[in-house]
Amino acid sequence: MKRNHDSIFYADSNPNKTMRHALKLKLAILLILFNCINLYSQIDDHHIVVEANRIDSVDFEKCLALWNAPSLEQRIQSGIEQNRKGDAIIKVVDKQGSTVDDVEISVEQLSHDFIFGSKFFYQNAFGEESKDQRYEELFKDIFNSASIPIYWHIVEPEQGIFNYAEVKKYAGYKVPIDAMVKFCEDNEMVMKGHPIVWERSQARWAPEDKEALESLYRRRFEELSNRYREQIKYWDVVNEPLNRPINKVLPENCTVWSMKMADRYFNPDNKLGVNATTRNSWLNFYYEDSPYYLLIKNLVLQGIKIDYIGMQFHLWYGADFINGLYDGNKMTPEHLFRVLDQYADFNLPIHISEITLPVLSNEKAEEWQAILGANYFRLLFSHPNVECLTWWNLTDEFARDGKNFKGALTGDDLRLKPLYYSIRKLIKDEWHTSFSNIQFSQGGYGFRGFYGKYQVKLIIDGKTIVETIHLSKTGKNEFKITI
Repeated sequence: MKRNHDSIFYADSNPNKTMRHALKLKLAILLILFNCINLYSQIDDHHIVVEANRIDSVDFEKCLALWNAPSLEQRIQSGIEQNRKGDAIIKVVDKQGSTVDDVEISVEQLSHDFIFGSKFFYQNAFGEESKDQRYEELFKDIFNSASIPIYWHIVEPEQGIFNYAEVKKYAGYKVPIDAMVKFCEDNEMVMKGHPIVWERSQARWAPEDKEALESLYRRRFEELSNRYREQIKYWDVVNEPLNRPINKVLPENCTVWSMKMADRYFNPDNKLGVNATTRNSWLNFYYEDSPYYLLIKNLVLQGIKIDYIGMQFHLWYGADFINGLYDGNKMTPEHLFRVLDQYADFNLPIHISEITLPVLSNEKAEEWQAILGANYFRLLFSHPNVECLTWWNLTDEFARDGKNFKGALTGDDLRLKPLYYSIRKLIKDEWHTSFSNIQFSQGGYGFRGFYGKYQVKLIIDGKTIVETIHLSKTGKNEFKITI
């Protein structure tokens, strides 16, 4: 046999053998490429290398030009108007049922139907009563929802030792879960249990045997349901399903199995969802061939109950990425709408579940963060499928890598950052409805407002009557008040 130096193959009188060599080489190349892609998809989103956030080439004016484009502003404004507001008509009648048209009426919005949340993990964590109280006051001032930490390794740090009613063994939080839930109930907050199944929060003592592990997970589903299903409406059943390490033992067909277990144990009106990382929600995006899209599609095609799609929004992928946010090159408005529109195919609510926007390192860092943060918030709020925005950290004090990213609404010692004011202004001012002296027209007193609960104040003949109405996207919009 003679070596042909013009080829990587040996010349052979058997052409089939040569073809087999070529096929093996192609398969080897494909295997290398697949492993590279697989390695990228499993990059650890929780161990990002933190670099100094360089500002050498950031052109924030370019970024602002993107966000100030008239066509974008028109879509955001019309989206908010169409998707977040409705028309209400208040009909006032006397005891005989006759219309009363000379009443002085004012309405004031009391609450939002839209979910604005944050994680409520750090109750009594400051060690100073004044700071702990301030944390609670700031939380309930701006948010109407709280993510409750039900991480397995924290609620059950040792087998059979539970931190539900009291902290029997400290594992990260000073306040038991029951106390967090009570605070939220007392303040009429929508709660989300986060998460039931996540390989990173699996109990440290959990067995490596798959059958034994599944049995323990069944018990976990049952106990969480029995204890909290009436108080906690939303549940992140599986967290970061596409980031599972290959060598980690989890229940067989974990995401499908977990969603079925949740459907079995929780109430029909409990809302069940999955929650993916920023990388898999937004960056690893290939339209209908995106891995997360295909995961959701698999659940839907199997008829498995899924009530919302969780998409994280931690924007902390190194200095170049963070610079790109402020330079208008990363997470652009066009890309965000492209992704949201694709996932809207499923006609399911979308929860933007964990927002973190890092700052740069210049003197305008916090000012720019406030502007860009509000722009992201407005765009996401405008999309018809989005029903929840969760800014993950209220304070940098306890945020992961908080000293580096500084992506929370307040700084150390709960200092109110410009970002806090910009987000609060949106929720409490721009997206708040209030009218006085509504005029009678076409048989009633009409107004257009954001979906939520309202206080209606009527004054007639010097007498004041106060009622509460609920203007909702799916409910009635005509309200009768008898005086």
